[in-house]
Amino acid sequence: AICLETLRDDDPIRLLSCDHIFHSSCLAKWFLKRHETCPLCKASFMRLPDK
Repeated sequence: AICLETLRDDDPIRLLSCDHIFHSSCLAKWFLKRHETCPLCKASFMRLPDK
């Protein structure tokens, strides 16, 4: 699970390609558990190059 606490103005954050925002530290823990998708919408972060 990932933290769903309210973001504050001074929190370090990460914006994902799907436009969801998470605390940087929480997202790092998520990826360390070998997740390759957004915790909310499950969009993949493994994009293929455009042809």
